[in-house]
Amino acid sequence: MDLVHQNRKVTVDDAMQACSVSADTIRRDFTRLAKNDMVIRTHGGIMMNTVSMPYSSTSERQIKNKAAKERIGNKAAEFIPEGGTIAVDAGTTTGEVLSSLNTFRNLTLLCYSLDIANEAIKYDHVTLMILGGIILRKTASIAGPDAVEMVSKLHADVLFLGTNGFDSEKGLMTPNRMEAEVKESLISIADKVILLADSTKICKRALFTFSPPENIDIFITDSGADKDFINEIAKYGIETVIV
Repeated sequence: MDLVHQNRKVTVDDAMQACSVSADTIRRDFTRLAKNDMVIRTHGGIMMNTVSMPYSSTSERQIKNKAAKERIGNKAAEFIPEGGTIAVDAGTTTGEVLSSLNTFRNLTLLCYSLDIANEAIKYDHVTLMILGGIILRKTASIAGPDAVEMVSKLHADVLFLGTNGFDSEKGLMTPNRMEAEVKESLISIADKVILLADSTKICKRALFTFSPPENIDIFITDSGADKDFINEIAKYGIETVIV
């Protein structure tokens, strides 16, 4: 996928050389990526699918839709329970919630993002818990079986959840399998799940599905959100808040 994002088109030979695997393996991978709408299959290769969300780094995502993400984060902070425990998913939109933490006097915060932990540690009144496991350098997040096992022993009053793509039928999606597993586990321990995603994530897909729409209690997004999409997801009992 890195090659696709760099060159827009990748042949079987290109991928064989880059990944040091056989042509049969590459063709199977190409088919799998195309089936999940990550790429478009072409004769002898694949090309970028502009409808699907790329696996971008945290630094790349920080500069996109900054104003909308700030509004979403500020609104999300209204749902933080004083004296409670919140889980904050890795991501630039979820990270905007932290700008309001100075108004709380007693809070426990669970996260698996190094960037979010580095910001949250500034607040003396916040008890910070960070998952242990494998560090994914591109997103500065922690994942793997150890992280998932640790989550299973915890509880959160509210989960502020992020996503790379939100499809009304397939649900929430991310390009990374290990991050998908951590997100799934966080959803399972939260009393309330609040999805924070700007309108560019709507009707987009990624490789791995980590939650059906019905797991979401509240969806906070910006005014660019497609009205038909909002009406469609209402059938799952999702309360949408537009900022």
